[in-house]
Parts: sequence; C-alpha cells; structure tokens
Amino acid sequence: MADEKKDKAIPKTDTERAGAIVKQRDSIQKGRAAYEKQCLINIAFLHGKQYFQIEKKPVAGLEERIAWEFQDIERKKKTRRIDNYILPLYRSLLSRMLSMKAHINADATTNSERDKSAARVSSEALEDFWQNANKRNPILCQDYASMPIVLAKLFGYCLAIGLGYLKPYFNPTTRAKYFLNGATDEGEIGEVEVKVKHGLDIFEDPMHKYIIEQSVMDVEDIEDQYNVKVDPEEVGFSETEQKLINLLEGSQPDKFENAARVFEKFSLPSKKNPNGLYEICSSKKIIFSGDIPEEYKGRIPYFKFTYLDLMLATYPQGMIEQLISHQEELNYTVSRLASYKKWFAGKVMVPKGAELETKWDDEVGQLIYYVTGHKPTYEAGGAPPNFLMLEIARIKKAMEDIAVAHDASMGRIPNQAKSGVAIENLAEADNSVLSPILISHEQQLSFFAETVVDIMEHKYSEPRLLAITGELLGPEVKTFKSEDLKGNKRIKVSLGSSLPYSKQARQQFIMTLRKDGYITQDKAMELMEFGDIEGIFQNLDETLQKEEIQAMMKPGMNVTVEPWDDNTIHIKVITDFMKSPAYMKLSDEDKKKFIEHREAHQQLLLKEEEAKATMQLKARQAAQPPVLPAPGMAGPGGPA
Repeated sequence: MADEKKDKAIPKTDTERAGAIVKQRDSIQKGRAAYEKQCLINIAFLHGKQYFQIEKKPVAGLEERIAWEFQDIERKKKTRRIDNYILPLYRSLLSRMLSMKAHINADATTNSERDKSAARVSSEALEDFWQNANKRNPILCQDYASMPIVLAKLFGYCLAIGLGYLKPYFNPTTRAKYFLNGATDEGEIGEVEVKVKHGLDIFEDPMHKYIIEQSVMDVEDIEDQYNVKVDPEEVGFSETEQKLINLLEGSQPDKFENAARVFEKFSLPSKKNPNGLYEICSSKKIIFSGDIPEEYKGRIPYFKFTYLDLMLATYPQGMIEQLISHQEELNYTVSRLASYKKWFAGKVMVPKGAELETKWDDEVGQLIYYVTGHKPTYEAGGAPPNFLMLEIARIKKAMEDIAVAHDASMGRIPNQAKSGVAIENLAEADNSVLSPILISHEQQLSFFAETVVDIMEHKYSEPRLLAITGELLGPEVKTFKSEDLKGNKRIKVSLGSSLPYSKQARQQFIMTLRKDGYITQDKAMELMEFGDIEGIFQNLDETLQKEEIQAMMKPGMNVTVEPWDDNTIHIKVITDFMKSPAYMKLSDEDKKKFIEHREAHQQLLLKEEEAKATMQLKARQAAQPPVLPAPGMAGPGGPA
C-alpha cells in the first residue's frame, strides 16, 4: 500500500511534471507577494511616478494569488509637485560602484610549476572573459557585451530592488576562434557566457534546495537549442512587469507571438538524485531533464548579489525602500511651496466697483484706462515661510545619509568643506560605509570567476587563442585548452578605484606623475594632448628587450645589439630573465647566447660612460679661468 501511494505521488506524464514545477514557482511567488509589491513601489518612485494608489484584488481560482492594480491618482485641482531626489542619489551611488574597476588575480596555492602555469593562464583567460563576455552572442551582445556592462545591470537591480543574480553557462552554438594545424580558424565550438537576472525572475526555495528561473523564448529558438518542439502559448511580460508597465505607460503591453514561457529548475544533489537534477520545461511539457552539468560540481549556478541584507529579513532591501517616506515628505513640502506661489504671485488689486476696459497682459506699451480714484495696483507675492526651505534641506540631508551619497560623491562642493583634503575625506567616508556591500560583492564575484574557470576546464577542448604578457617576457599570443587551466589555484576579484575618467582629471593625474618623477617630461608631453593614460608606464626599451628575449629563445635565432639601445634598461630586463626558471631550462648553448648578449650591452654601456666622463672633463677644463703669471715674471712669449 505504501508503494502505491509513493507511485501516485510521483508525476508520470510530462504535463504533470511540468505542472509540478510551475506550481512550485507559483507557491514561491505567493509567499513573496509583499516583497514584489515593495519592488513595484521602489521602481515607480525611481521613475518619478510617486502619486498612485494600490487596489488589492484577490484572484479567484486554484492559484489563490494576490494581485494589485497600481493606478495614478487624479489631481482634481490639487497642487501636487514631485522633486525626485531618489534619482540623483541612485545615479551617484551607481556611478561610484561602477567606477570600482574589478581586478582579477589567480594565485597558485602550491609552488609547483604546473600550478603556477595554471594560475597564470587562468588570470589571462578571466581577463579576456571580463572584456569580451557575450560579444559573440548575436542577442546578448546588444545589451550585455562585456562584464562591465553586466555589472552595471546587476548593481542597478541591487539598488532598485535589493537583489540580482549572475549565471555563467556554456553556450555550445557560439562561434569562436581556435587554433588548428598551425592556422587560426573559426567555428561553432561554444563559449562561456553570463546572464544577469533581477530577483523577480528567480524563484528560490525557502529551504534552499532548488532555484527556478523563468524567461520567455521564441518556440523556434527552443527547438534550435534543445531539439524539442513546444506549442506557442499566450504569454507576454511577467505579471510584475505588466503591472509596472501599466503604471508607467498607462497601457497594457501586447502579448508575444510564437513564444512560450520557459522554466529552468536546478535541484541540489539528494539521495534520490545524487548528481543533482536539472530540468527545463514549458507550462505543459518537459524540454530537458538530467543531472546538473558536471562543470558546476553539484552546485546551483546562480550567484546572488544583495544591497542591504538586514538581520531576520526574508528578502534584502534596495536603496530606494528606506527613502520612500522621506521622498513623500519632500514632495509634500515642495507642493506647499508651489501652493504659496499659486496663491500670492501675480495678484492685481482693483477697487470694488471699478470698471477697467482691459486686463494686464504681456504686451509692451499696453494702455489701461481706469476711472479716476479707481487705479488698479499690482501686489507682489509674499515670500514663503523660511521653515519650508529648512525642511527641504533637512529632508535631503537625511536621504543622503541613508543612501551614503553626500555632496562630495555627487559631484558638488560641500557647503562646509573649503579644502581639497576635507572633500577627499568626505568621499572616503562614504566609500568606507559602502565597504561591507563591496566586500560581499567581491566574494561573490570571486566565486563566480571560479565557476567560469571550471566551465572552461570542462568545455574548452579546442586550443583557444589567448594573448599573455608575462612579467619577464614581452607580449605573446598563445593558445590554451582545458588542460592548461587545471591546477591548484585561488581566484580573487577586488573592486578598487580605477584611473580617472574625465580628460581634465586624467591630465591632472599625468601632471602629478611628472611632478613626482614617475614619468619623464617627454612622456608627459606625449600623453597630455589627448589625456590618454593607457600604457602610461610602458617603456619602449623594456618592451623591445622582452621581444628580443622571445626571439633568442628560438633555436638558431640571435639578436644584434644596436648602438641606440638604452643599455641600462636592456641589462636589467635580461638579468631578471636570467634569474627565472625559464632560463634555467635552456640548454648550455642557448644560455651562452644570453650571456654574450648581456656582455655586449655592458661593453656599450662602459663605452658610453667613458665617453661621458671624457666630455665632462673637457667641459670642466674649458670652464676654468686662464692662469695669470706672477708679478715680475714674463708671460708666455715675453722677453726672458
């Protein structure tokens, strides 16, 4: 009897299995109804729609979900003004988070050559991924090309609704370049890509056993990607998106044609499914069912990023949520100011019983006839109470404190700060308050980067092109495969202040480097015209010597020392290389080439120093005054 009940509890058909996943999704959405409602309010305030009412409308049926209708409040001759101070605070904080450039480092956890090599290749592969992610996908490249743009979307979601997700995955249909039989080719070999999702499209099990992602796909794309035919459904935007569009635009969005809603579910490994479970379905059909892909190592591949995760709170808060009450108070105060202008501005005092032939208007030289003793007068409007202006300043100060975005971080000079040091300290104080959020994001990005490398280890079977610049060697184009990434390593992503963005700030940075002696005057003049600081510390002789080292490492290749070389720099670079493991692995014959090359630079340097010393001696002799003869003695050429 127990087995019969167990068999009945397990869905048998595709429709039942897909329906079970949709039911789980609906149950999670019902449980977070208050959070979704707050998200809609946050986004509405960010867009400047700050006068609306919410009507609660229960939906009858099996789902028993709660629906809200957001409707604009009609003015009805009331004075309602909006000073959307949330928007500049949002922009300021988002720009500060994006100006933190991500630095990626992969360190070997052992001293073995294999682990060092794997860490070096991993660092370069991740740097390439950071700059070129999604660029070869014809759909994703339109909105999510490169990780900086992906992070801009992600941080925007965190500030607005407090929650965003990143998902790395391998797309087998992406075209990429590879190296085969000594030549470069391009084909559908696949590549690692990343999706960024806001929290309203991800449904996380409260017990953290599974995650469901919802999306809308064209049925032809579903067939191309999964080789399964799915019937088109009457779908459009999600319910939350429809409510928001209705509020912002005042109309219901159109339905999608030839599309279906797709649900992806990742379940953690269990006794029943020791390798985890990965399912994809529409509302009525299972599209795919199998183990979690091996490259995820039994983990659910969604990386959560939050803004303000308070203790005992079920869902995190966005920046906007705690600003709403202050914004409403600000709107009320600004509306009172507008009322004062309406009440007192532009009033004309006319005696009772007077008959004017015309009214005042903006015509130049207008003639107004009036009866003697009944002259109309213009009454200037009274100044609004000063406490309203003080209230506006107090409210904005409170909002800046909550958002950690004060005058200095908003591009304005603070009223009480008069020196550059004080302004810098205020900006540093704002960044310090943000440090817990940034530390959390750094750890998640490091975990995300590790998963990207794991996917490359499992999927990159063809030699991929990769440009690597070593510490001692010059720029070199190499290839790498999954085997080159395998090793014991630790990946760290840090968000640090990047170089200045504006041309004026970059030029000031160049002048500071010149003043402190880090770059020469010629280098500063070269960079100042366009304010370009890319490659600011590159040295032509250093790069040339690295390229010469690469050439000399090839059998039968030698390099001639030229008289115009900066021998001091060349000697340093080649000496550092001769201390490296790469030099130790060379044969005695190849080592002899480097020794002779270094000695040739030393001989030229010695000749330069001797010539310089001779010139200095001649210059000193020429500068000495002539020796005059003593009194009573004949001078040169005089009589004996």
